[in-house]
Amino acid sequence: MRLILLLFFLFTLNVSNAQQNFSQIYDFGDSTGVLFRHLILKEDTLIIGGTITHPQTFNWGLYFAKADTLGNILDYKTHFDIDNGSYVFSTRTNMIETSDGGYVVIGSNPNNNTEILFKLNQNGDKEFFKQYENVNNRTRYFHRVIESENGYIIVGRSFHNTNGDANGNIVGIDFEGELLWEVNYGTGNETEGFGGIQKVYDNEYLVGGGWGNPITINNPNEDAENRSIAVKIDALGNILSEWEGEIVGVDTGIARHLSKIKDSGDGNWMQPATKRRILELDGQDFLVLLPGISKKDANYNIIWETYFGDDNYASPINNFFNITKTPDDGWVGVGTFAHLTDTVNFYGHYAGFIGKVDGDGEKMWSRSDTLFSPAYLSEPLLSDVVSLPSGSIIACGQVDRADTSPNKSVGWIIKLDKDGCIEPGCNATSSIDFSTLTDVFSVYPNPTDGLLNIEGKGNYSAEIYGLDGRRYYKESGLFENSRLDLSDLQSGMYFVKIQQENKFLTKKIIVE
Repeated sequence: MRLILLLFFLFTLNVSNAQQNFSQIYDFGDSTGVLFRHLILKEDTLIIGGTITHPQTFNWGLYFAKADTLGNILDYKTHFDIDNGSYVFSTRTNMIETSDGGYVVIGSNPNNNTEILFKLNQNGDKEFFKQYENVNNRTRYFHRVIESENGYIIVGRSFHNTNGDANGNIVGIDFEGELLWEVNYGTGNETEGFGGIQKVYDNEYLVGGGWGNPITINNPNEDAENRSIAVKIDALGNILSEWEGEIVGVDTGIARHLSKIKDSGDGNWMQPATKRRILELDGQDFLVLLPGISKKDANYNIIWETYFGDDNYASPINNFFNITKTPDDGWVGVGTFAHLTDTVNFYGHYAGFIGKVDGDGEKMWSRSDTLFSPAYLSEPLLSDVVSLPSGSIIACGQVDRADTSPNKSVGWIIKLDKDGCIEPGCNATSSIDFSTLTDVFSVYPNPTDGLLNIEGKGNYSAEIYGLDGRRYYKESGLFENSRLDLSDLQSGMYFVKIQQENKFLTKKIIVE
């Protein structure tokens, strides 16, 4: 009898702790666009980094948020340039957790053509901010950052402003953000760049990248070549060893640059990979891509590489921006994918894309998700991903809307189970269309004196959360147009979360 009760208790505990999978968008106001770029899992909290527009100046700034694994925003901070510049964080850059519990984010300020670094504390408050002026007539581009024993090491690329030479760039920065040293790597007659860095041993770091001839999407050079580059350095920027891979052409189909490398956990290296080929369409050549995941041994020889999609059915935008390891020793990649049809242009229907392989590189599943009808010319992408101890997968990204009013971006988080499903037992290989709720639901007035109107379609539920993560209001069984009485809430900022099946819409509101 005791055994039966114990089993029943464990069963009910697991059921109560089970979390719903979802696809959720974050719309913070008619004039406020937001892009989720980076994702860190810290115990049971999601740390989100990205970019947000200022509601008055429309300049871009840094967005930092904490959320639970149900997608509820618990707290957030924004940081803008007091001189009306913009802070941009691309899919090439990253955010790291530092040894003091804070965070470092790298990006750029296109207004003055400088690279930037934010050091934040554990709550997202700014400890310091640095802009790095270009020197020696060279323009830097930061790609990846890692913490070292002396501060931080950032890898990327630099361009000579006069002759156009491109070199791999490595800079060392102390814990106060001051530049300690800089290395520009390459011959000056080739186009080098670094896109990944990992710690190998104490005071030894592997910097990965590649060399390649310039190649464009609309006019690809069939004779273009590329090869991988690996450099090991110490924390002072001294080069300990160098390696260059074999030269390969576009016709080989593989771009093997060592970018965004990750430790596989067994002495080898993992990275997102890209298969390239030239596809003719209406008499014109185009460079098209397929996203993949690659494993290399300690000497950078390929163990396996796996690609998603059809060689004869590819688009220039297909790519994985990041990968992560799962508890079952598999790997998941996230990015963007275009489904080509006869009724749309060459770039096809954009979708966020997720694919998983096992430890041997065998495909397990893949899926693509959209948030807007293709008629809106929307561009959804997923830029970062984490895996929970349960095997569930959470990815973040954005959806850019180019043909609706207002034209802006919204943040996006999607959560799947280990089999790639929002609903258990789904067919994860199919393309799933999650039409957005932003075109269906409106919330007003905002600010509100306590009465909040929701206009929508169909049945839905609504919840109100504070910045402390506490749920202050919930009402289910709502239909079409509803009015919520929030007069008992104290003045301040809240989030209204609308749910319809497994789709969620989060909007920021102000209660006066």
